[in-house]
Amino acid sequence: MTSELEIERKYLLKYNPLNLGGFDNLLQITQLYLPKDENGYSVRYRYVTDTNAFVSDTNDNVRYIKTLKKYVTDFTREEIETDITKGEYEEAEKIAVSEISKLRYELIDGDLTWQIDNFINIKMVVAEVELPSENHTFDIPEHIENAIVAEVTGVEGFSNESLALFLE
Repeated sequence: MTSELEIERKYLLKYNPLNLGGFDNLLQITQLYLPKDENGYSVRYRYVTDTNAFVSDTNDNVRYIKTLKKYVTDFTREEIETDITKGEYEEAEKIAVSEISKLRYELIDGDLTWQIDNFINIKMVVAEVELPSENHTFDIPEHIENAIVAEVTGVEGFSNESLALFLE
């Protein structure tokens, strides 16, 4: 179990600038959401498949993760992650209140990793970049910047949990 602060900026995009290539990794992600726990943390269960798993006979590239998240500021969330078993994920499926699926394209840009999420159940593309601090300065790669509609950092309706609830 790891507890840390997640500091990120989030952008709504017109299209996925990495859809045709130029990315470093591609993940398929399904996220389940349960009601907040007794300490006010959002509860998320995630099933992640690294696309390398599609050419492998092993399940080495599949992870199941439980995450507890709590608002700190518009840029920052406290995040506690724990690797779980497939069985624990399947139990969470039975009581989940919402679900969302996406393809995540990752682009390493110097010391930062950009994540472009192409949602499967809704027509939306969002870019996120995790930062070492709230005041960290960075440049947006030009091909990502050209696709930006608006910054949506801290806009509650653009959190994955809010989007998943909207779909139910």
